[in-house]
Parts: sequence; structure tokens; C-alpha cells
Amino acid sequence: GQDVADQAIAMLERCDRFDLEYAEQPCASLADLAIVRRETGVRIAVDEGIRTSSDPGSLSLNDAADLAIIKPATLGGVRASLALVAALDMPVVVSGAMDSSVGLATALALAGALPELPFASGLGTGSLLADDLVSSPLVPTGGEIAVSRIQPDAAALGRARARVTHEEQWRDR
Repeated sequence: GQDVADQAIAMLERCDRFDLEYAEQPCASLADLAIVRRETGVRIAVDEGIRTSSDPGSLSLNDAADLAIIKPATLGGVRASLALVAALDMPVVVSGAMDSSVGLATALALAGALPELPFASGLGTGSLLADDLVSSPLVPTGGEIAVSRIQPDAAALGRARARVTHEEQWRDR
């Protein structure tokens, strides 16, 4: 509601001195995002509003957002994400969802397939993982990630499987 939007507006006004490129999903609802977008000079990016939608391709985001955060691992892969980008018809940021290098390679493939990426992609999260599923993790060097074929490592897959807890929770996500 208006209280949530007012809180987001107040926070963005305090952050104004940092010259933000955009604010990612400062409110949960698209209606609140539209208020924040209308009342501030900050670009608004929608993320969860897309990811949690039962039909993201049918969303009308033009009032609520200036750009879309696209995480192919949560949206059905590269082809589904390409179709979604075409349907949304707005600038996008390709991002990972705290993926292993296998998931980041998917996001990297999507980024490479798009004709335009006016904002930096969010694909540097591999360095935040304690372990990965490959022997040579995808991490940026100088702001770039080298494109290479990703092959999961059997030992790393075994280690990851042994650490999985709350499997249903991850499947539901």
C-alpha cells in the first residue's frame, strides 16, 4: 500500500547522493512500484514481480518499471527468457540467482544472445559460493567472464548432494 511505497520513496531519497543507476524491486507489488517510479527520479527494476508471476510474459510493467531483471535459471532457461524479454519489450539486466557456474553459464548464454544490454549483467555471484559444481568456476576478471564450455565435476556434484538440506524448499523456490 501507500505506506510501503512511502517508505521506499524515503529510502531512495536518502540514497539520492549515490547517483543510483536503478533500484531493484524496492516494493513487492507492481502497484507500489508504479507509485515509487512516478514519485522518484530513480529507475525502477522489477525482479520478484517477474520471477514469482504465474505468467510473466503477460505482465504489463510499463507503469511499474523501467527495466526487468531476468534470471534464466528461475524462468525456464535461455529460450523461455528470450521469449520473455521479447514480450516485456523493455531494457533488461541478466542476472544469476546465486547459481553455481552451471547456472551462471546459462545466464551468460542469455546475455550473449540479446542484441542490447544497456546495463551491466549481474553474473559475478560465483565468487560468493563456498564451493562450485565445476573445477574452474565462472568468476569475472576485470568485469568480464570468459565464455567456455561448462562441464560439471562429478566429485563436486557429490559434495553438493551430500550438503543438500531442505530439498523441498529449494524445489518450491
